[in-house]
Amino acid sequence: MAVFAPLPQPFTYTWPDALGEPATGLRVRVPFGRGQRTGIILGEASSSPDGSIKEVSECLDDAPLYDVRRRSWLERLRQYYLAAPGEAWELALAWADALDSQRYRCPDRQVLADAYPLLATAFPTRAAVNL
Repeated sequence: MAVFAPLPQPFTYTWPDALGEPATGLRVRVPFGRGQRTGIILGEASSSPDGSIKEVSECLDDAPLYDVRRRSWLERLRQYYLAAPGEAWELALAWADALDSQRYRCPDRQVLADAYPLLATAFPTRAAVNL
């Protein structure tokens, strides 16, 4: 897994059964250091390393955002420019992070109140709905 950080090596995480089936190219949230980071699945490990391995926290996508051909092209580009895997993927998927941050925005609270009155009463302000 390539963690979105300027580190030269990929990392190994376990995949919980509750998240379904893992697939190369899925974005995930993983514990990293004292916090959480976004990463992308590069493949399946052939053997598990010794020691305790942390578990993937959540899967951000239903399907990979890039097909095999585009992932291959990005890998060639990464190697050509000697970029860290996480940096290359973070740059290539910046548009997806921007969409994620806009996905739960509520530009007009009245539209929410008309469509989902119970939800509008549970979250009385626009800021609470966005949160």
